Amino acid sequence: MTKKRSRRKQAKRKGPKGRPTADLTFAAAAEVAQRITAAGPKYLEDNLVRIMQTSADLRQEPEFADLDFEPRQTLEAAARHFPRFRSRLMRAARRGAEAAAPVYDDYRIAVISDLDTSQFRRQLQRRLERCMDRLNRSRDVDRLEITLVLSMLLGDEVSQMVKGRDALPLGVYGLVTAIYEDSYDRAMAEIPSARDIVGDELYDLWCAKHHDEDLEAIATAVGQISAFDQLPRHIERNPRLALAWKRQRQSLIDELDLRMADLELTFSPGLFTRDEAALAMDKMEQKHLSKPWSLSRYFALPAMISFTTCIRDTVDEIVTPERMAEMIEAFKSVGREALESDDDRLHALVPHAQAAIRYLESEPMPSRNRIVGAVYLLSCVTLLGDLDAPDPRWQRFFKRLEKSRLLRSMDEIDDEEN
Repeated sequence: MTKKRSRRKQAKRKGPKGRPTADLTFAAAAEVAQRITAAGPKYLEDNLVRIMQTSADLRQEPEFADLDFEPRQTLEAAARHFPRFRSRLMRAARRGAEAAAPVYDDYRIAVISDLDTSQFRRQLQRRLERCMDRLNRSRDVDRLEITLVLSMLLGDEVSQMVKGRDALPLGVYGLVTAIYEDSYDRAMAEIPSARDIVGDELYDLWCAKHHDEDLEAIATAVGQISAFDQLPRHIERNPRLALAWKRQRQSLIDELDLRMADLELTFSPGLFTRDEAALAMDKMEQKHLSKPWSLSRYFALPAMISFTTCIRDTVDEIVTPERMAEMIEAFKSVGREALESDDDRLHALVPHAQAAIRYLESEPMPSRNRIVGAVYLLSCVTLLGDLDAPDPRWQRFFKRLEKSRLLRSMDEIDDEEN
């Protein structure tokens, strides 16, 4: 009996291949304990930042794959805290991702604190414990250390001790920030009224945050098609690609006028005649530049606003639905040529051409359509270059417009007027 009982105990300690799982568990935990002991009393102080940051990797573990914040509550909390951080976020975003990161961290900590509940903490703690058990068995010492420290910090006793001013907010836990970002992305993608909830500025920040990864996905998709006409269907069939396209559609439009100017893009046949291209310039002369008291004669900003108005008035007069259809066909032709081109600069125009087509189809009013304005402005610049003796004032004027990103300014003027 003694020998049989002994064999049964040994069998319980062995895994499916005869390995002693209990010994491995003890060895992994012992290694973590030794690491903490060797570091001394300053272990937590010296390692807290590292552990918090690398804990974001735990999001990929199966125990946390389906742990999310409630979608609508996530968006509402984000919108609620945005006004307090708006000015800092917008200024930092203009300086680039590196400058924006610490400001965004502060904002996200505030939002996550709003979503921090005892129920969420209990879920997180339970999942950490399950994750620790599995990591023990797999002998993943590095991740076991992270889960152990997180579990300790979230434990009831420690929570009671750190509830004062020095308490660690959930927003500094890399794991929790990863959960928040995934929850926010999911809510933005799945809730139809998401943009209304968060507002345009927060929506634009979300799009900008995913700019590089989205453009990489779009470039990969372009590399997978053999004909330009396949791109819309390819986008529709791939949910991730469709989301990337939705987020970067405005960015593609914003860059189009600059890319067209940089490539000196021309349409054959031309979309506007020389006389039509001269109309807005004639309006500008008659209404503003010929008047000694007009500010547009002396200052760039009022000149830009005045010329924008002249362009809008002109395209509303001359651009018919048939002309819009011709413009769509012209961009399809550009897209086909760009896809087949060996010139990297022209080939990169493929998604911009598709964005232009969709924009032309969705905004039929010429004066409100930035693509119509961009093509018309390009015709004006081409006209000026074709003249034997171009007016120096207009040469200087168009140089200013190139630096000021006219078409983007047209949208900003729209916002101010509305």
